[in-house]
Amino acid sequence: MGLWPLFVGIPNMGRWWVTAIPCSPHLSAMATPPVYLAAACLHRGEEPCLGGGRPVGNLFFSGCNLRCGFCQNQQISHAPRAGERLTPEGCAERILALAEQGGGAIGLVSPTHQGRGIARAVELARLGGLDLPVIYNSNGTDPVATLRRFDGLVDIYLPDFKYGADAVAWELSRVKGYVGRATAAVAEMHRQVGHLDDSAATTDAHRGLIVRHLCLPGGLAATGRVARLLAESVGDGLWLSLMAQYHPAPLFESEAGEELARRFPELARTITVAEYEEAIDACGLAGLTRLFLQDPAAAPESGLPDFRREEPFVWRESIDSQVDRMP
Repeated sequence: MGLWPLFVGIPNMGRWWVTAIPCSPHLSAMATPPVYLAAACLHRGEEPCLGGGRPVGNLFFSGCNLRCGFCQNQQISHAPRAGERLTPEGCAERILALAEQGGGAIGLVSPTHQGRGIARAVELARLGGLDLPVIYNSNGTDPVATLRRFDGLVDIYLPDFKYGADAVAWELSRVKGYVGRATAAVAEMHRQVGHLDDSAATTDAHRGLIVRHLCLPGGLAATGRVARLLAESVGDGLWLSLMAQYHPAPLFESEAGEELARRFPELARTITVAEYEEAIDACGLAGLTRLFLQDPAAAPESGLPDFRREEPFVWRESIDSQVDRMP
């Protein structure tokens, strides 16, 4: 089975941008802030329906509005000004370049805290001829107002729903009110694009919602409650990507991460097969039977990205994955 990288990170360090000029439903070019882009590459590790058999052209934006101690992208998510400073026009050019390089879709990774500039870039790329599905890949805490900037610009929403309890969300990611914020964000995403069609889950997705959930050792993420919240919020037609790829290596790259490992010793290991099977059962009990699955053994340290390289990810020649529709 394949390894699907998880994209998570830290608080927004951006500026306030204020304007009294009336704007279009998406964005006016006036007073649009710059975009900080950490990396752009063809990515071969997403859920199998994304890209329709081709890699996804992912743009990894600098910074994040969470501070997850185990973030595998912390080289860029903890650095809000890493990489290039682009105008929306420059970012649109990078989007179109990824399409020309053979991307089957365009992925916006961690766009939440740079939403205005990124939305403008997507709008410009569409005007420039982009006809691929656009994927919005976030940590799930997106304000509804931010998401509405992307209404009509995004085809597929791919948020995380990380935790089923606010207390754990604060301890592990330093975010307040996570459950309510994520529930509201997912509901708005579903309003815009609806559920992923079942037939597209095994072929080529062009529109719909897929929610990712990373299973943590010791059940720290409260997977069962996450599944119940999602079923109550958007219904049992949801496709859930149940990820088994947690790896503790990023914890030991910072003092804060090491402290987190001391307080939560279960985070110092990967999840077990039994824990993953329990998570699958919990989803079924909540009524979520449409699942993208991984193998807990397929979360090697070598699968972690290194954004100091031109190509951050090391890919095996082929990536196997599993799509499951439970009875």
